[in-house]
Amino acid sequence: AGIPAARVTHARVILDGRDLGIHVLKEALDRDFLERHFDRPDGNLYDGNGVDLDELTERDEGRSGPPGADVARLVAACRTEDPAAIGDCLDVDAFIDFMALEMMTGHWDGYTVGRNNYRLYFDPARDGRALFIPHGMDQLYGEPGAAILELPGTLAAGAVMGVPEWRARFREQVRRRLPLFDPAELLPAIDAVAGRLRPAVAETGGESLAGRRSATCGPASRPVTPAWSNRPRPRSPSRPPSTVPGGWCRPAGSRASTRAKPISRRAWATTGATSSGSPVPQERR
Repeated sequence: AGIPAARVTHARVILDGRDLGIHVLKEALDRDFLERHFDRPDGNLYDGNGVDLDELTERDEGRSGPPGADVARLVAACRTEDPAAIGDCLDVDAFIDFMALEMMTGHWDGYTVGRNNYRLYFDPARDGRALFIPHGMDQLYGEPGAAILELPGTLAAGAVMGVPEWRARFREQVRRRLPLFDPAELLPAIDAVAGRLRPAVAETGGESLAGRRSATCGPASRPVTPAWSNRPRPRSPSRPPSTVPGGWCRPAGSRASTRAKPISRRAWATTGATSSGSPVPQERR
Protein backbone atom coordinates (compact mmCIF):
# COMPACT_ATOMS: atom_id res chain seq x y z
CA ALA A 1 0.00 0.00 0.00
CA GLY A 2 3.04 2.27 -0.06
CA ILE A 3 3.21 2.97 3.69
CA PRO A 4 6.69 2.51 5.20
CA ALA A 5 6.64 -0.35 7.72
CA ALA A 6 9.17 -2.57 9.42
CA ARG A 7 10.12 -5.85 7.79
CA VAL A 8 8.90 -8.85 9.78
CA THR A 9 9.57 -12.58 9.61
CA HIS A 10 9.82 -15.58 11.95
CA ALA A 11 12.89 -17.09 13.56
CA ARG A 12 13.52 -20.23 15.55
CA VAL A 13 15.78 -19.31 18.46
CA ILE A 14 18.28 -21.80 19.90
CA LEU A 15 20.46 -20.47 22.73
CA ASP A 16 23.25 -22.56 24.25
CA GLY A 17 21.61 -25.69 22.91
CA ARG A 18 18.20 -24.79 24.33
CA ASP A 19 15.36 -24.53 21.86
CA LEU A 20 13.43 -21.37 22.75
CA GLY A 21 10.87 -21.89 20.01
CA ILE A 22 9.48 -19.65 17.27
CA HIS A 23 9.76 -15.90 17.69
CA VAL A 24 8.87 -12.88 15.60
CA LEU A 25 11.91 -11.12 14.15
CA LYS A 26 11.16 -7.46 13.48
CA GLU A 27 13.23 -4.70 11.97
CA ALA A 28 14.10 -1.75 14.18
CA LEU A 29 12.70 1.64 13.25
CA ASP A 30 15.98 3.52 13.32
CA ARG A 31 18.32 5.49 11.07
CA ASP A 32 18.82 2.50 8.75
CA PHE A 33 15.04 2.21 8.35
CA LEU A 34 14.76 5.90 7.51
CA GLU A 35 17.51 5.61 4.92
CA ARG A 36 15.66 2.77 3.19
CA HIS A 37 12.35 4.60 2.99
CA PHE A 38 13.05 8.32 2.76
CA ASP A 39 15.13 10.56 0.53
CA ARG A 40 15.98 12.64 3.59
CA PRO A 41 16.64 10.43 6.63
CA ASP A 42 17.81 13.33 8.78
CA GLY A 43 14.38 14.34 10.07
CA ASN A 44 13.06 13.86 13.60
CA LEU A 45 11.54 10.48 14.46
CA TYR A 46 9.35 10.14 17.57
CA ASP A 47 8.21 7.02 19.39
CA GLY A 48 4.49 6.98 20.16
CA ASN A 49 3.75 4.45 22.88
CA GLY A 50 0.49 4.86 24.78
CA VAL A 51 0.27 8.63 24.30
CA ASP A 52 -1.39 11.02 21.89
CA LEU A 53 0.52 13.80 20.15
CA ASP A 54 0.12 16.27 22.98
CA GLU A 55 2.14 13.96 25.26
CA LEU A 56 4.66 12.78 22.66
CA THR A 57 8.19 13.61 23.81
CA GLU A 58 10.46 10.66 23.01
CA ARG A 59 12.65 11.54 20.02
CA ASP A 60 14.50 8.47 18.72
CA GLU A 61 16.28 9.97 15.71
CA GLY A 62 17.11 13.42 14.35
CA ARG A 63 18.54 16.63 15.78
CA SER A 64 16.44 19.21 14.01
CA GLY A 65 15.41 21.88 16.50
CA PRO A 66 14.51 21.41 20.17
CA PRO A 67 12.94 18.01 20.94
CA GLY A 68 9.16 18.24 20.68
CA ALA A 69 8.97 21.64 18.98
CA ASP A 70 7.75 20.15 15.69
CA VAL A 71 5.24 17.96 17.53
CA ALA A 72 3.90 20.98 19.43
CA ARG A 73 3.39 22.80 16.13
CA LEU A 74 1.39 19.86 14.78
CA VAL A 75 -0.71 19.68 17.95
CA ALA A 76 -1.50 23.40 17.75
CA ALA A 77 -2.52 23.04 14.10
CA CYS A 78 -4.84 20.11 14.87
CA ARG A 79 -6.54 22.10 17.60
CA THR A 80 -7.21 25.07 15.33
CA GLU A 81 -9.38 22.88 13.07
CA ASP A 82 -7.97 24.95 10.19
CA PRO A 83 -7.32 22.70 7.16
CA ALA A 84 -4.56 24.97 5.85
CA ALA A 85 -2.73 24.92 9.18
CA ILE A 86 -3.11 21.15 9.49
CA GLY A 87 -1.90 20.61 5.93
CA ASP A 88 1.20 22.68 6.63
CA CYS A 89 2.24 20.29 9.42
CA LEU A 90 0.86 16.92 8.32
CA ASP A 91 0.98 14.96 5.06
CA VAL A 92 -2.80 14.63 4.98
CA ASP A 93 -3.04 12.27 1.99
CA ALA A 94 -0.55 9.84 3.56
CA PHE A 95 -2.34 10.07 6.91
CA ILE A 96 -5.72 9.30 5.35
CA ASP A 97 -4.25 6.17 3.78
CA PHE A 98 -2.63 5.27 7.10
CA MET A 99 -5.97 5.63 8.93
CA ALA A 100 -7.84 3.60 6.32
CA LEU A 101 -5.45 0.67 6.58
CA GLU A 102 -5.34 0.75 10.39
CA MET A 103 -9.13 0.68 10.56
CA MET A 104 -9.55 -1.95 7.84
CA THR A 105 -7.05 -4.31 9.45
CA GLY A 106 -8.67 -3.89 12.85
CA HIS A 107 -5.51 -2.39 14.31
CA TRP A 108 -7.19 -1.29 17.54
CA ASP A 109 -3.81 -1.05 19.26
CA GLY A 110 -2.41 1.51 16.80
CA TYR A 111 -2.61 5.30 16.65
CA THR A 112 -5.98 5.92 15.01
CA VAL A 113 -8.03 4.15 17.68
CA GLY A 114 -5.69 3.44 20.58
CA ARG A 115 -3.07 6.25 20.74
CA ASN A 116 -0.44 3.54 20.72
CA ASN A 117 2.19 1.78 18.60
CA TYR A 118 3.18 4.42 16.08
CA ARG A 119 6.16 6.42 14.98
CA LEU A 120 5.96 10.02 13.79
CA TYR A 121 8.51 11.21 11.25
CA PHE A 122 8.94 14.83 10.24
CA ASP A 123 10.25 14.47 6.71
CA PRO A 124 12.53 17.28 5.46
CA ALA A 125 11.74 16.22 1.89
CA ARG A 126 8.05 17.01 2.56
CA ASP A 127 8.80 20.47 3.92
CA GLY A 128 8.95 19.06 7.43
CA ARG A 129 5.41 17.68 7.36
CA ALA A 130 4.67 14.70 9.60
CA LEU A 131 4.18 11.13 8.43
CA PHE A 132 2.77 8.37 10.62
CA ILE A 133 4.47 4.96 10.57
CA PRO A 134 2.60 1.89 11.90
CA HIS A 135 4.09 -0.27 14.63
CA GLY A 136 3.19 -3.14 16.97
CA MET A 137 0.86 -4.82 14.48
CA ASP A 138 0.34 -8.05 16.43
CA GLN A 139 -3.40 -7.60 17.02
CA LEU A 140 -4.66 -7.28 13.45
CA TYR A 141 -7.99 -8.81 12.41
CA GLY A 142 -8.80 -9.53 16.05
CA GLU A 143 -12.28 -7.98 16.02
CA PRO A 144 -14.49 -9.33 13.24
CA GLY A 145 -17.20 -6.73 13.81
CA ALA A 146 -14.88 -3.72 13.98
CA ALA A 147 -16.39 -0.56 12.52
CA ILE A 148 -14.12 1.09 9.99
CA LEU A 149 -16.07 4.33 9.66
CA GLU A 150 -16.46 5.04 13.36
CA LEU A 151 -15.05 8.44 14.20
CA PRO A 152 -11.75 8.10 16.07
CA GLY A 153 -10.96 10.28 19.04
CA THR A 154 -7.21 10.70 18.64
CA LEU A 155 -5.95 14.23 18.03
CA ALA A 156 -4.73 14.03 14.44
CA ALA A 157 -7.48 11.64 13.33
CA GLY A 158 -10.20 13.81 14.86
CA ALA A 159 -8.80 16.94 13.22
CA VAL A 160 -8.60 15.35 9.78
CA MET A 161 -12.03 13.71 10.02
CA GLY A 162 -13.46 17.05 11.08
CA VAL A 163 -12.92 18.36 7.54
CA PRO A 164 -15.75 17.17 5.24
CA GLU A 165 -13.50 17.00 2.18
CA TRP A 166 -11.00 14.81 4.00
CA ARG A 167 -13.75 12.59 5.43
CA ALA A 168 -14.97 11.98 1.89
CA ARG A 169 -11.42 11.23 0.80
CA PHE A 170 -11.10 8.71 3.63
CA ARG A 171 -14.27 6.90 2.54
CA GLU A 172 -12.99 6.83 -1.03
CA GLN A 173 -9.67 5.43 0.15
CA VAL A 174 -11.51 2.65 1.99
CA ARG A 175 -13.34 1.77 -1.22
CA ARG A 176 -10.07 1.78 -3.17
CA ARG A 177 -8.37 -0.49 -0.63
CA LEU A 178 -11.15 -3.09 -0.45
CA PRO A 179 -9.55 -5.33 -3.14
CA LEU A 180 -6.53 -5.77 -0.85
CA PHE A 181 -8.81 -7.67 1.54
CA ASP A 182 -10.10 -10.23 -0.93
CA PRO A 183 -10.24 -13.54 1.01
CA ALA A 184 -9.22 -15.36 -2.15
CA GLU A 185 -5.88 -13.55 -1.90
CA LEU A 186 -5.48 -13.26 1.88
CA LEU A 187 -6.26 -16.80 3.00
CA PRO A 188 -3.75 -18.55 0.70
CA ALA A 189 -1.07 -16.14 1.92
CA ILE A 190 -1.89 -16.96 5.55
CA ASP A 191 -1.92 -20.68 4.78
CA ALA A 192 1.47 -20.37 3.07
CA VAL A 193 2.99 -18.80 6.18
CA ALA A 194 1.38 -21.45 8.40
CA GLY A 195 2.71 -24.19 6.14
CA ARG A 196 6.21 -22.78 6.27
CA LEU A 197 6.13 -22.61 10.07
CA ARG A 198 4.41 -25.96 10.72
CA PRO A 199 7.49 -28.24 10.60
CA ALA A 200 9.47 -26.05 13.01
CA VAL A 201 6.50 -25.62 15.34
CA ALA A 202 5.85 -29.37 15.35
CA GLU A 203 9.42 -30.00 16.51
CA THR A 204 8.81 -27.87 19.61
CA GLY A 205 6.05 -30.25 20.77
CA GLY A 206 2.43 -31.17 20.18
CA GLU A 207 1.11 -28.48 22.53
CA SER A 208 2.81 -25.75 20.50
CA LEU A 209 1.41 -27.13 17.28
CA ALA A 210 -2.11 -27.31 18.72
CA GLY A 211 -1.82 -23.72 19.88
CA ARG A 212 -0.64 -22.59 16.47
CA ARG A 213 -3.58 -24.33 14.79
CA SER A 214 -6.00 -22.72 17.22
CA ALA A 215 -4.49 -19.27 16.68
CA THR A 216 -4.66 -19.41 12.90
CA CYS A 217 -8.02 -21.24 12.70
CA GLY A 218 -8.26 -24.29 10.49
CA PRO A 219 -9.63 -24.00 6.94
CA ALA A 220 -12.76 -25.89 7.92
CA SER A 221 -13.74 -23.38 10.61
CA ARG A 222 -12.39 -20.17 9.14
CA PRO A 223 -14.99 -17.90 7.55
CA VAL A 224 -14.18 -16.56 4.12
CA THR A 225 -15.48 -13.00 4.00
CA PRO A 226 -14.87 -9.97 6.22
CA ALA A 227 -17.62 -9.11 8.67
CA TRP A 228 -17.14 -5.37 8.33
CA SER A 229 -18.33 -3.24 5.47
CA ASN A 230 -17.94 0.37 4.44
CA ARG A 231 -20.92 1.46 6.54
CA PRO A 232 -20.83 2.88 10.08
CA ARG A 233 -21.82 0.39 12.76
CA PRO A 234 -23.06 0.96 16.30
CA ARG A 235 -20.65 -0.20 18.97
CA SER A 236 -21.16 -3.72 20.18
CA PRO A 237 -21.75 -3.86 23.94
CA SER A 238 -20.10 -7.25 24.19
CA ARG A 239 -17.01 -8.98 22.83
CA PRO A 240 -17.55 -10.63 19.43
CA PRO A 241 -17.43 -14.44 19.42
CA SER A 242 -14.37 -16.36 18.28
CA THR A 243 -15.91 -16.75 14.86
CA VAL A 244 -18.70 -14.75 13.28
CA PRO A 245 -20.70 -16.15 10.36
CA GLY A 246 -19.45 -14.41 7.28
CA GLY A 247 -16.57 -12.81 9.23
CA TRP A 248 -12.92 -13.33 10.04
CA CYS A 249 -11.82 -15.66 12.84
CA ARG A 250 -10.64 -14.10 16.09
CA PRO A 251 -7.14 -15.31 17.02
CA ALA A 252 -7.10 -17.21 20.29
CA GLY A 253 -6.42 -14.99 23.28
CA SER A 254 -7.07 -11.72 21.47
CA ARG A 255 -8.66 -8.85 23.33
CA ALA A 256 -11.69 -6.75 22.56
CA SER A 257 -10.97 -3.33 21.18
CA THR A 258 -10.32 -0.40 23.49
CA ARG A 259 -12.09 2.52 21.93
CA ALA A 260 -10.98 6.09 22.22
CA LYS A 261 -13.77 8.53 23.04
CA PRO A 262 -15.35 9.46 19.68
CA ILE A 263 -15.83 13.00 18.52
CA SER A 264 -19.15 14.33 17.28
CA ARG A 265 -20.92 12.35 14.60
CA ARG A 266 -22.83 15.38 13.42
CA ALA A 267 -21.30 15.54 9.96
CA TRP A 268 -20.63 11.82 9.64
CA ALA A 269 -24.14 10.77 8.70
CA THR A 270 -23.47 10.92 4.95
CA THR A 271 -21.35 7.93 3.95
CA GLY A 272 -20.80 7.26 0.63
CA ALA A 273 -2.33 -6.93 2.93
CA THR A 274 -1.23 -7.13 5.30
CA SER A 275 2.02 -6.29 7.08
CA SER A 276 3.31 -9.82 7.34
CA GLY A 277 0.87 -12.01 5.46
CA SER A 278 3.39 -13.12 2.88
CA PRO A 279 5.84 -15.98 3.40
CA VAL A 280 8.68 -13.58 2.66
CA PRO A 281 9.48 -10.42 4.64
CA GLN A 282 7.73 -7.34 3.28
CA GLU A 283 8.99 -3.80 3.32
CA ARG A 284 5.70 -2.04 2.90
CA ARG A 285 2.33 -2.53 4.40
